[in-house]
Amino acid sequence: MSNLTHRSKPLQRTYKLVATILALGAFVFSTSGFVLYNGHKLNGGVYDRKYWLDGSINSTLAYQISFSKNLWEASSSKIKLSQSSSVSNSQILFFESSTLYAAGFCGLVVPTDNSLNPVDYLDQNWDRAKVLLSNRVVSDTANCYNGQGIITHEFGHVFGLAHALSGVNAVMRPDIAFLSVTVPKPDDVSGINSLYN
Repeated sequence: MSNLTHRSKPLQRTYKLVATILALGAFVFSTSGFVLYNGHKLNGGVYDRKYWLDGSINSTLAYQISFSKNLWEASSSKIKLSQSSSVSNSQILFFESSTLYAAGFCGLVVPTDNSLNPVDYLDQNWDRAKVLLSNRVVSDTANCYNGQGIITHEFGHVFGLAHALSGVNAVMRPDIAFLSVTVPKPDDVSGINSLYN
């Protein structure tokens, strides 16, 4: 699951090497700056879908999630999301974690089936996704510096976008935690259009 994560600064060099290798391998599946998981995506599309916030999500983080949702909706008419108070009718489930950063992550996406069992995103589409966000996404100004960009990036993984090639100006860059990019860029939107045509 490492290509769905964002490493903290202590592991940045190793992660950049791994991300470069993954990006070069994934380039076979891309003719643009975006990279896909073998074309696999969220079943049912990304229009008129629901997201749910666990009780661990504070009001600041809830606002940031809503803001990132709005950024994606403004970038593509294919995307429309609304918040739900019900887990059972939601496709995207957000949780905040106080231990995720200790494992070296600012954010993590786990694609699942309808019963929330993890699925192999390289081999099949997924019905739902769990999004784990480090509690440092709101407050860390060093290692999870770009909290808003990380959340927007995680939405991209849920939709089916892998890490973009390193030289591309995209919110799906593997080093998003250290950039100032928060808005989906043309390559990100091209990936969405490719998946959900």
